[in-house]
Amino acid sequence: MVQRTAGALILLESDELNDGAPSSAVVAAREALRDSLVETRQLLQGLALPRDATNSLTETLREQAEAAGATFAISGSAQPVPDPISHALQRITREALINAAKHADATVVRVTLNFFPDAVGVDIADDGVGFDPESPITAEGSGGFGIRAMRWRTTNLGGELSVESQPGHGTVVAAIVPLAGTVEG
Repeated sequence: MVQRTAGALILLESDELNDGAPSSAVVAAREALRDSLVETRQLLQGLALPRDATNSLTETLREQAEAAGATFAISGSAQPVPDPISHALQRITREALINAAKHADATVVRVTLNFFPDAVGVDIADDGVGFDPESPITAEGSGGFGIRAMRWRTTNLGGELSVESQPGHGTVVAAIVPLAGTVEG
């Protein structure tokens, strides 16, 4: 996908060499492809484990929340979290915070890291405009990649993701992953 996008961008840029000035449609297409290329590269980098594993899950989620203007809380007794689970919860939190910033028009966003005896989870809640999770635009298999990626990350580790929302009543994204049977990596 990255190669096709880059190839299309090169073709559009070569159009400029033929006539001098590109049309407004070519300029718009070129900018859209550049944005797509950046997003694709970021997505691919996000699929790999974080290079800097010096921060704990708690510290990383706190930093993500603060950077997004959200509040952060911990529930339960903190415990070590295996790297694959930590990575998944970091990515889920980041995606949910991005979605809240882009779509929610929220005044309050909260991130809660939940420690249970045999599981760990994260809740990202906002008081924004909400949406209908059952609508054809946002239902599983259509719409954006974000919710599907969050669900995949969670179920891949034996966990569950729920998205509760209603127009006018905000959104809660909740992921919970069992700690049993995981190996620190």
